Amino acid sequence: MNDFNNVDEKYQLLVEASAQPRKEYLISLLELLKEDEEWIRLNAVLAIASLGDEKSIVPLLDALKKEESEYVRAAIIKALGKLGNKKLIPIILPYLKDEDSRVVANTIESLEMIGDKKIAGRLLPLLKNKEVRVRVNAAKALWKFGHREVLDMLIEMLSSEHTWVRNSVIYVMGQINTPQTRKILCEQLKKENEQLKIKIIETLGVIGDESAISYLRECVSDRSIRVAESAQLALSNISLRRGEYFPCQNCSYMNPKNANFCGSCGNKIN
Repeated sequence: MNDFNNVDEKYQLLVEASAQPRKEYLISLLELLKEDEEWIRLNAVLAIASLGDEKSIVPLLDALKKEESEYVRAAIIKALGKLGNKKLIPIILPYLKDEDSRVVANTIESLEMIGDKKIAGRLLPLLKNKEVRVRVNAAKALWKFGHREVLDMLIEMLSSEHTWVRNSVIYVMGQINTPQTRKILCEQLKKENEQLKIKIIETLGVIGDESAISYLRECVSDRSIRVAESAQLALSNISLRRGEYFPCQNCSYMNPKNANFCGSCGNKIN
């Protein structure tokens, strides 16, 4: 009973913090980084990240030095990346060699968000990392930094016998979001199990590219009711957003609104 009471009490700290004005809210969250319970510190970091306030940089760095939980360390590193400050790169880079794959994967994402092409050379060796999450995150970041060859590795990984491997690749291809990766996802629909079919369908629905319509229509008659329903929802989403295209500022190629990279020149769009 005491344990439950303690959880309720600690949860109340988060609730009370969220009710404060922004400045006081941040101060309260930074104080929660000193709490003994891992889940309190983790939730505090996630809340701090959502604020995007550079005043949190120094306290987060101090907390990172002392943090023993790999979950919280990974969250702190990602929170720092969201701030986009290139001065943080030398501090974050060493975590590419962390013993925990979760920390390494989040370090890659953080460096990708900061967006400095100069660190691409540090990411290339990670394409051979034994951990799938590390490999696909490295591929996604390297694609952003102009390394188009990583797509071949991702395509090869789609042939893995392991669902969790293909699941990771599907997510990354959705993030890369070019005409080529959208076509690959559409074709993958014919090969996947129910779980990953739904994931691909939902991804295509969010992207909203009309080129996926014929593939999604086939899924409407899938023998799995869940797949059929997901396909119908995705088609409705695409129908509502039909015509949402805009020109690339670099080459004027018309891209779907949600594209991340230009389908012609490969330049990052957003």
